[in-house]
Amino acid sequence: MEFTIFSRYTSPARQLNWFWVEIDENVFSREDRMRNLIKSPHEWFTAETAGPVEAITLFKGMGVFEHDKTLYNRFSDMSIFTNLKFLSIPLDAIAYIDTASIAKQLEHLHITAPRAVEFLDYFEKDKRPVLFEESFPQLKTLALLCSPTLFRNFNVARFPALEWLTASLGFDKSGKGIKLFEKAKSLHGFSLNVISKKDLLKGIRKDLVGLELWGVSARDFDFSYLTEFKSLKYLSLRNSKAPIDCSIFSNLQNLLEIELFSINKLKNIDALLSIESLEKVHIYPDDKSDLTEEFKKQMRIKFKNCSILSFEITK
Repeated sequence: MEFTIFSRYTSPARQLNWFWVEIDENVFSREDRMRNLIKSPHEWFTAETAGPVEAITLFKGMGVFEHDKTLYNRFSDMSIFTNLKFLSIPLDAIAYIDTASIAKQLEHLHITAPRAVEFLDYFEKDKRPVLFEESFPQLKTLALLCSPTLFRNFNVARFPALEWLTASLGFDKSGKGIKLFEKAKSLHGFSLNVISKKDLLKGIRKDLVGLELWGVSARDFDFSYLTEFKSLKYLSLRNSKAPIDCSIFSNLQNLLEIELFSINKLKNIDALLSIESLEKVHIYPDDKSDLTEEFKKQMRIKFKNCSILSFEITK
């Protein structure tokens, strides 16, 4: 059972002709090489083989590495990738990737953790990294390993079609980066992680179609603000130390999918049965005491697509 937030917004490469590219030697196992389309550090595409490529992810090796810009020489000319829609790269590769030739066609741009440990200083010493200067007129999803406010040159206007932002708020506890998208007409939602501000939801625009929250460390986090998100269709709440009262979801009558994974405690979980619009449900709380056999039976009857404690009860 696949959820829309995952397939459409946070992991869209899975739907495309996706190649994994090694930056370092032997990143992947023999099994990986049998299952996936992989390019080693000594391989590259020809103009002919690059044509069908729709997605590329750069993978770094494990351990501590010194910065070596020569590792990115292969990416200095990306013009041969005429159908590339998805690109995922480490933070320290930004300065060496030719995005100018693919910026107008990219639909997904994801920035991951840096390969070289020295680039972590960007956050520890507030040096603030630089993002690409190009405009991306067709970009739908942008994933950043930090808040947009940490990039010196971040400009929302460069992403006029953006539907989804993924970002960590570890260095932006108040959520200033989210505010940058208040007037972004195309925006569908956010995937936010490392959350410590208890009333963060209060400051988020309420017309979102989708919302994902990861790593809620505030034990008094106020989920009740979700009742104001009347347009929500897709909701994913993961790894929360704060309990959640499921009765708040009864107010979300457009809700189609909900994931509640690794939550400290779920209260009034029976309220999920009253949401007529729901089509997909995944429940895996830390405290499983409320998941009675009677509740599971009713869930089986009501929902065609449902997973409880990772046990599929999909019809």
